[in-house]
Amino acid sequence: MQYVDQSGIKMADFRKNMADQIVQQKLMEKSLATLDPTDEEMKDFYEKTKMLFFHSPEGSTVDFLRVKSPETAEKFASSLKEGAEWKDALETVASADIVDKTPETGPVFIASQGFTGPLAPLAELEPGEVSPPIEMASSDILVAVKREKVPEKTLAYEEVSGDVKGFILDQKRREEQSKFFAGLLEKANIVIVDPSLFPKPEAPKPEGQKDAAVSADVQPPLSGDAAGAKSEDLQPPVSGDAAK
Repeated sequence: MQYVDQSGIKMADFRKNMADQIVQQKLMEKSLATLDPTDEEMKDFYEKTKMLFFHSPEGSTVDFLRVKSPETAEKFASSLKEGAEWKDALETVASADIVDKTPETGPVFIASQGFTGPLAPLAELEPGEVSPPIEMASSDILVAVKREKVPEKTLAYEEVSGDVKGFILDQKRREEQSKFFAGLLEKANIVIVDPSLFPKPEAPKPEGQKDAAVSADVQPPLSGDAAGAKSEDLQPPVSGDAAK
């Protein structure tokens, strides 16, 4: 209870605050327990978002190595074409010469539409075929091996229903929490202890006072400049038209 002693909080107030927090937590848990989505909600979410979350385009998996030296790239590509394993060929390349390479997790996926620009030559490779050295930029030469083609695929609802439920539950929980805390804020009795840190907002002025303040700021036009017109443009009405 060192914190309570140092902060000057009374034990009774501390216990009351803890009890209030526990009650609020239990109320929140009770509210969130009723948020399970229906099958209809889940299927509707899946249909609307399957191309975003559960679809993968056509493409290929690729092993790659990017090095600084064109000579190293040529030697590496030749070694692979002669039948060397990727791992064995990679061990012959100095780490200081490597710009980037296939991660430890294995070949990377590249969508077919990604084979553009410098990567365009990879589009024509067959699985297992080694690319020629490709200059990506100055001191950045790429050698790649296409491993396998991956067809376009959209995961079926049955395969991802658990993920769909998780997406919807997260969304509902966020909405419910926002409502819950907004309700607490409306009921809270907020007391500003230090106005220097939290200035009290000014009360809105009555409508009449606003109009008076505005009218006090409005000055009559200078003589001869009414409505922005020049004095020579302000002519008296023609005789007989004054009543109009």
